[in-house]
Amino acid sequence: MTVPLRKAAKWQQETRARMLASQADKSCTWCVHLLHGGPRPVVVHAEHPTHLVCRVCSIAARAQRTCLDCGGPAGSESPADGREDVCMGPVAIYTRLRCAACHRPDPPAGAFGNGAS
Repeated sequence: MTVPLRKAAKWQQETRARMLASQADKSCTWCVHLLHGGPRPVVVHAEHPTHLVCRVCSIAARAQRTCLDCGGPAGSESPADGREDVCMGPVAIYTRLRCAACHRPDPPAGAFGNGAS
């Protein structure tokens, strides 16, 4: 499903805005895999959108990621627990994790699409 940015979930809009601001002020950092080895997908973790990572580093960081809602450990070892929200943008994959206590499914909002503003 594709939705305009203005209709995306609040966490998606905030994550994207923080990532873009860090790129503008040159405070954005990247994992070494994004700097070397050719083009690959970029993953933006909602809890730390100023540090961009590759998919391999994103998967490796899963067990240490924090809950976006309470700031505590998300405690997610696998995507199978269903507590990760993912939004595929045209260039980046935006993702947030929540702990079991904070998780509540949001209605599907889709991905950033051509209607982004």
